[in-house]
Amino acid sequence: RPTESPTAAPTKVPDPVRTVRTGERCLENRWCFTNSCFIRSGRTAGICECMIRPDPADNGCRGREVCKRNPSPTVINQCVAKTQSPTEKPTRAPRKKPTPQPTKLVKNLAVGAGCKRHSNCRSYVCGSGWGGKMQCQCRLCSTIGCGGCPSYQTCQRLTSVRNMCRTPVVVSAYQGNTNPYKATGNSKDSNSKDDKHKDSN
Repeated sequence: RPTESPTAAPTKVPDPVRTVRTGERCLENRWCFTNSCFIRSGRTAGICECMIRPDPADNGCRGREVCKRNPSPTVINQCVAKTQSPTEKPTRAPRKKPTPQPTKLVKNLAVGAGCKRHSNCRSYVCGSGWGGKMQCQCRLCSTIGCGGCPSYQTCQRLTSVRNMCRTPVVVSAYQGNTNPYKATGNSKDSNSKDDKHKDSN
């Protein structure tokens, strides 16, 4: 009678440990490279899912992907495309310089005041004054108080580029029983010590 040899017992294949890639079938967490096997309720097998790790190389995703973790325990984590971050700091938009407000035109300045243009002056005459500075000057006239001068002065030309308010000198001429006053061509500077207000009356 032939002797039967015992049947060899099948060799049990050891469970995989941390070798199953993301997206493949698994039965336990330790099978997965990420140590996370997502198994839906009521099932015995699941799928290895990615996990967020300090080192992106350990999250179970491919090099150009990152793991997006779902807050719900019933939804599997997924690998998504990495959003490209700018390598340079964003260029700051240039600041717009404030638009200069139009300068209000100064008008009606008295004789002697600093000016830049004729329209600044009451007399509408802006010219070079003492020291070369631009000043409002009186306008040439022959009547007292005219051309921007005080009521007791007239505007006379001092130089070719400068007019000045001066008090006309009044001299008396005796003719019979009358004493008319007549203004001569000689005048005094308004800054002279001999200039008196009563001379014009």
